[in-house]
Amino acid sequence: MEIPMLAPICLVENSPAGELRVQQEALRVLADISQPVVVVAIAGLYRTGKSYLMNRLASKRTGFSLGSTIQSHTKGIWMWCLPHPRRAGHTLVLLDTEGLGDVEKGDGKNDTWIFSLAVLLSSTLVYNSLGTINQEAMDQLHYVTELTERIKVKPAGGGRRGDMKVKPASKGVKVKTMGEGARKGMKAKPVGQGSRGDVKVTPASKGVKVKTTGEGARKGMKAKPVGQGSRGDVKVKPAGGGSRGDMKVKAAGEGGRQEGEDSTEFVRFFPAFVWAVRDFVLQLELDGQEITEDEYLENALKLKPGSSEQDQLYNLPRKCIRQFFPGRKCFVFIPPAGWRDLARLEELREAELEPEFREQVTRFCHHVWETSKPKTIPGGHVVTGAMLGNLAVTYVDAIRSGAVPCMESAVLALAQMENSAAVGEAVAAYEEQLGRRAALPTESVQELLELHAQCEREALWVFMARAFKDDEQQYQGQLKDELDSKRAELCCRNEQASSDRCTAALLELSQELEKRVCEGGYSVPGGYQRLLDDQREMVEKYQLVPGKGIMAAEVLQQFLKSKETVAQAVLQTDQSLTDRQREIEVERARAEAAEREAQLSQEMQARTEQLLQDQERSHQEHVQQLTAKMEEERRQLLAEQETALALKLQEQERLLREGLRGEVAQLQQQIQNLTKEMSRPRRSRCVVC
Repeated sequence: MEIPMLAPICLVENSPAGELRVQQEALRVLADISQPVVVVAIAGLYRTGKSYLMNRLASKRTGFSLGSTIQSHTKGIWMWCLPHPRRAGHTLVLLDTEGLGDVEKGDGKNDTWIFSLAVLLSSTLVYNSLGTINQEAMDQLHYVTELTERIKVKPAGGGRRGDMKVKPASKGVKVKTMGEGARKGMKAKPVGQGSRGDVKVTPASKGVKVKTTGEGARKGMKAKPVGQGSRGDVKVKPAGGGSRGDMKVKAAGEGGRQEGEDSTEFVRFFPAFVWAVRDFVLQLELDGQEITEDEYLENALKLKPGSSEQDQLYNLPRKCIRQFFPGRKCFVFIPPAGWRDLARLEELREAELEPEFREQVTRFCHHVWETSKPKTIPGGHVVTGAMLGNLAVTYVDAIRSGAVPCMESAVLALAQMENSAAVGEAVAAYEEQLGRRAALPTESVQELLELHAQCEREALWVFMARAFKDDEQQYQGQLKDELDSKRAELCCRNEQASSDRCTAALLELSQELEKRVCEGGYSVPGGYQRLLDDQREMVEKYQLVPGKGIMAAEVLQQFLKSKETVAQAVLQTDQSLTDRQREIEVERARAEAAEREAQLSQEMQARTEQLLQDQERSHQEHVQQLTAKMEEERRQLLAEQETALALKLQEQERLLREGLRGEVAQLQQQIQNLTKEMSRPRRSRCVVC
């Protein structure tokens, strides 16, 4: 499927007043995409080069606006739909989000909604940051700690027990977010033209070891000069520029995660997580040993064993990332070029970019293309472009109304729209198949019912492929009613077509007989027998007419019955017959008519029995396809649960290695609950009647 999008368009507008609104043009584009969509969103602080990575994922040099000043360039959420470079029959949807932490906007809540929408709409979320993954970077990712305040899984009310959240401390209070001496031996200098609006710091001398967190989590890593001077620089955001160092911890009794909701519930909806660390100039070493990028991330996410408020503050963003994004990946990127060239990054030829940076970007793109899965909702139902648009509208409408977006409610609302559309699509498929296959009238009821069964089967396949969460089979019941009506309508059309053809045949064959009646050709001695002979000859010819359909006998019976008055008149005027012969002829005609009536009654009874048998066949077809779908959904749910269990067991191993017994105990309870849920027998309810 070719998507005619030469450039990105705005999906969610963010007005200067901070009001979010889904754009109709983007919805029209998505509505035309019936393919599964792989949705990759990028989020991060403003002026950190997010748009450049998205352009590379689109295999373009330009597209999403980069900008080259200290001001945030992307506003709201912009969308680019492209044929997927690795998955045939899929559409790659790239979402470039407005930079977070823009000091000119000054609305942290608005930033959180932008981040939440990126999480809710994507199948892969790329978080883009600068420099290193240190405590400041964690503080800046405070949006992840607020997800349970901004998003809920279930529509029921209720707060969470003992969970923690963070909120800004009093204005004007400065909190040092990096350890004492973390930047000793470093000097700051303002970035020149083409900077990203931050402050660059460079090592005072080559080979100076740099501690990147206050608690020594990066102990043993050292800065390395990468050449050309500027690439050895490490950027950090100014402490006063919207940093979330000013944080305090409190029990989250109001709002937030609901009773009974653990991270597993959120993970079912949340995307895979990729942390892209830009302008990274450290050696990937830990305690003198070379480590991978993923190991670097996992080391950064280690928890502290303490229980003080400071320890909770330190652990909170790390715990949230570990819980909500168990499937995660890390990529680091050196600066792409000298700082003077950053302003014209779009214009630089490949050869002008640092070779190592080009290789890093290639690895990143290949990973995203090859591992990002189609967007799905719980139960494994794949999201199309049209469904993605409906989800965006549902979530944004909830935000605009002041409510907390509920993922299950959004899915149920989407299910209602999709299931209703599935009924219409299935009925259309039935009519299309019928239009291609039907040749009315059919010679028998069985032939007609087989035609209906083939079309009904196609319609059910179409419905089952699109419908989901029709737990009470409400929409399948609607479809069955529609198809039953279509069958009744088909039977009527078939009968009418047969009746019309039979009537036309009889009118043509009886023309000579009617002419003789009008001219008095039978009002002569022996005329009655001649009339009977002509009628028999006409009936014999009628029986040889092909394609009369199922009404042949009934129409003939009605025709002959309509001629009884004429036959009786000819009989009474035939002077060659005695009164006794006339009586015998009357009895014979009456017996023949009764015999035809009995045969016709038997045919109609057989037809009724065939219709009843077809009703049972139809019911069994619905039950069979529904049972198969429910079994497939059960397998998908079990696969989801097995994946969640495997990830929890991995996390349990990490916690054990870190010596966090308390965290292990909490996670063990979740593992037991999940195992119990997986072993619980599920009773499938087929209520279609």
